[in-house]
Amino acid sequence: NAVVTVPFIKKAVALMSQAGRAILFLSRGFLNNEKEGYKEIRRSLLENGLLEAVIEFAGGVFYPYAAMQTAMLVLSHNNKKVQFVNATSISENTRRGQSVLTEDGAKKIFEMLHKEGSNSKSVDIKEIKAQDYVLNPGSYLLEEKINPDFGFTNDYLSE
Repeated sequence: NAVVTVPFIKKAVALMSQAGRAILFLSRGFLNNEKEGYKEIRRSLLENGLLEAVIEFAGGVFYPYAAMQTAMLVLSHNNKKVQFVNATSISENTRRGQSVLTEDGAKKIFEMLHKEGSNSKSVDIKEIKAQDYVLNPGSYLLEEKINPDFGFTNDYLSE
C-alpha cells in the first residue's frame, strides 16, 4: 500500500547518514508497479544515486511476518550502478512445507551481492531508466540468456 510504503521509504532516506545504509523489506509489487507513486519513488531513488541493490526472495521466506513475495532494497549514497540479485531459489523447505532462509542461504546471497553470475548482475542506472525504472531482477538477468538469432543461448539449454 503506497500510503504507507512511499512515506516509509522517504523517512528511511531522510534518516540515512551520508556514509550509512538502509535496508528495506517491501512487497515484490513495489519493483514494477506503476500505480500509487511507486514508479516516482523508484525514479527518485535511482536518479539521486540512492539505490545500491535489489534482492528478490521467494514467497513465504519471511512467514509469518510476510507470506507474499518480498524484495529487499539496499540504500546508500552515490551509486551509479545497482546490483540485482534473484534469490528466489535460495531457500529450503521445512517438514511443514514452509520456505525458510538458512544461514547458508544468507551467505550465498551476500556472495551474490559482490560478484556477478547467472542470478546476480550489476546494472548501470541509465539502463534501468531505459527500462522505465523497473526494479525486478528478472528484467535484467533474463536478457543474458536470450539470443536474438536463435531464441536461446547454449548456456540456457545446458542449465
